[in-house]
Amino acid sequence: MFSRGQIKKIETNIEGFDLITGGGLPRSSAILLIGNGPKKLLVRQICWNILQAGGKALYSTLDQSAEDVRMNMDEYGWDIRHFEATGACRLLDIFSELETETGNDSRKPGDKATLVTEAYRARAAQNRMFEAGIRFMPITGFSRIPSITIIDSISPLLLAKEEEQPMTLRLLREATRLAKTTGIGLLETDIYERIGKGLVDSFSDGIVYINSIVENHSRTDLIEVAKYLGEYKRGVYTLEADKRGLRIISNELPQLNSSAP
Repeated sequence: MFSRGQIKKIETNIEGFDLITGGGLPRSSAILLIGNGPKKLLVRQICWNILQAGGKALYSTLDQSAEDVRMNMDEYGWDIRHFEATGACRLLDIFSELETETGNDSRKPGDKATLVTEAYRARAAQNRMFEAGIRFMPITGFSRIPSITIIDSISPLLLAKEEEQPMTLRLLREATRLAKTTGIGLLETDIYERIGKGLVDSFSDGIVYINSIVENHSRTDLIEVAKYLGEYKRGVYTLEADKRGLRIISNELPQLNSSAP
């Protein structure tokens, strides 16, 4: 499952993805999937494939319920309940917990009450993820068992005060390194641009853009690796999806002996 070379990487077994990323997901790193494309589908496919290969996954869901995640994965034949029962996977339902605590009211975006609620939710979510991470993936040194920590998505964590955003990003990055896990965070384009690309990029080990372009009632999904640890392939590639998940169109992939940047 690990690639050879100085940077250890975990294979995802997604057609084309391991090729353009030089072997898969870098160990002990923080990777962001950014854009308006099928980020959730990609990260759930990665989660399923790593579990199937004997790895571990902590999946924190912040913008929909855990049951919604399970049902979506069921549509592709990815039933993670067995892995939850055996302890290989934990689905942390932060969305439902915080909805119960703070309520789902009709306050307007930007008003004082809403900003206070958003700040509370961001801090509470962050604390619960760290607590769950320590229990699920204790800091015990290097392990041959590949592990990933998914945050779907990190956008709610960045709704607190502007001066707290660098600390939040720093903590997320350092937590993945200490736990020897690969952290994958999903981030919407508008939040990315609002915070500032320079700030987000500086606290990320990898940036992968996944965007959808709609023209003449037809949608095209694209993927681009903009920043990564170790070798990777530059370029914009087309994603295809079916009931088995996502894959990169094979005739667009670079040759295996093409040079890395």
